[in-house]
Amino acid sequence: MKLPDRSIITYDGLPIKAGGAHRLRLKDPLATWDYIESFLINCTNYSFPETICLQIIKTSESNSLIANAEDIFGKFESIRTIGDYKAYCWPLAKSDIEQSIKFVNLKYEPLPHDIPLINLGIFVRFKFINFQTREILNHQNREEYLNFQPYYNRYLGESSLYTTLSYGRNSLNVFFNFPFEQVNQIMLDYLNQIQKCLPFQFSKQHWKHWKLNKERTSYYGRKIAVIT
Repeated sequence: MKLPDRSIITYDGLPIKAGGAHRLRLKDPLATWDYIESFLINCTNYSFPETICLQIIKTSESNSLIANAEDIFGKFESIRTIGDYKAYCWPLAKSDIEQSIKFVNLKYEPLPHDIPLINLGIFVRFKFINFQTREILNHQNREEYLNFQPYYNRYLGESSLYTTLSYGRNSLNVFFNFPFEQVNQIMLDYLNQIQKCLPFQFSKQHWKHWKLNKERTSYYGRKIAVIT
């Protein structure tokens, strides 16, 4: 079966070389998550996060934090290395989200290299919707784009975001897939609606237009500038 010449436009905000994520102005983690979730509810088919993970860096100052976390969320599940530190990690249930956000809403000085002592990571996959009908926009399935993976755990046709919440150091990384064949006024009008709901400003950089290659076996992306 011949594949359609389907193309798609993505926004990667932000790539690792540009800082890895948008830094958010709101200091309070709960207010930040409310802003992000409002965007998801108003602009996408969001229902719940895919993963939620609490992380606490092991230091002499964090011993009581770790003990409190174990009292509330149970024994940590894993330990990972971050630079010279060990981080204790708790994968959490969706029902724990509000309590876990309140738990990380604590004022602590960051460790060297701006590493937060405690943070919560939330990962969400979603699809954009039509604002008038609330129906999902067409052509937002990874299968329509050969399951092509331009970045680790990121697929064409599948939008996602990852937010890290910690008092005064909230950030948001997004990989948005807009199913438009080209940048035109219809797309720009749609982006302006999205922008009204976002806790950060779109950059005119970090956009790519992805097209099927001549062999119809893969996709290639070209940088484009989009001014909203």
